[in-house]
Amino acid sequence: MVHDEQIRKSLLTCSVGIVILFGSVQIESLQYHVFPPYGLVTEAFIPVGAYLLFVGIFTSAKHISRDAQVRKEFYKSASSQLTLLQTIGVTQMEKELEGQIKSLEERFKPLETQDEPDLKDEEIKEILHDVLTELYYSKGKKPIQSS
Repeated sequence: MVHDEQIRKSLLTCSVGIVILFGSVQIESLQYHVFPPYGLVTEAFIPVGAYLLFVGIFTSAKHISRDAQVRKEFYKSASSQLTLLQTIGVTQMEKELEGQIKSLEERFKPLETQDEPDLKDEEIKEILHDVLTELYYSKGKKPIQSS
């Protein structure tokens, strides 16, 4: 939530511009088929919407560049989103590796001998998680939370 009144007004201006542009562009299929004046009216709102959008973006960027505390809040929010995306990405990589392992197990099942120990699914997941965590440690990144 933005507490600065100037930034709030500039973001509101930007959002009004987005709404006008969206309303003008999305009715495009009806512009020429229903009745000609409706197409002219919606076309007339496109420059107004574009102007409000760009003015809103410009003024909010100008106000944000002058306020150090707001910039710090944006950086905190962005870094928390990146850690979330990193966790989601690692989980997806684990799922893909599990699928590849299962396909390899099915392919080489006839070659199995009784000398090899049977690994349970949980043990395989744990080994994959350890390997991926070790890879991230070797690159100098933070450890990954288990999903």
